[in-house]
Amino acid sequence: MIKKTQVSLSTLLFLTVVLLSSCNFYKPVTLGDFEGVELDKIDGTDLNLNILIPVNNPNSYPITISKYDLDISLNGIDMGKAVSNESLTIPANSNETHKFPAAV
Repeated sequence: MIKKTQVSLSTLLFLTVVLLSSCNFYKPVTLGDFEGVELDKIDGTDLNLNILIPVNNPNSYPITISKYDLDISLNGIDMGKAVSNESLTIPANSNETHKFPAAV
C-alpha cells in the first residue's frame, strides 16, 4: 500500500523534473557595430532618428526592449543622449539590423 506522503513526494519530484527539463535557458542578445542613422522628423528643438544597429537574438522567443538610452558622439565629440520614444521587439532567432527609434 502506498502512503499519501509518498504520492505527494513522487508528484512533487515529477513536477520538478518536468519543469526543469522544459526550461529554455536565456542566451545573451548581442549588438553589432553601428551601421547608420535615418532622420525621421525635425520639430522645433526635437530631433527624431532611427539608429541602425544589428542585433542577434539566439533565443527561441522574442525580446522586447522598452527603454534604452544611447550616448551619441561624432568624431569623438559628445553630441548628447538619445532616449527611447517607443518600444522595440526583436524577433526570435533573428540576426538582423533593427531601427532603434530615438529622440535627441
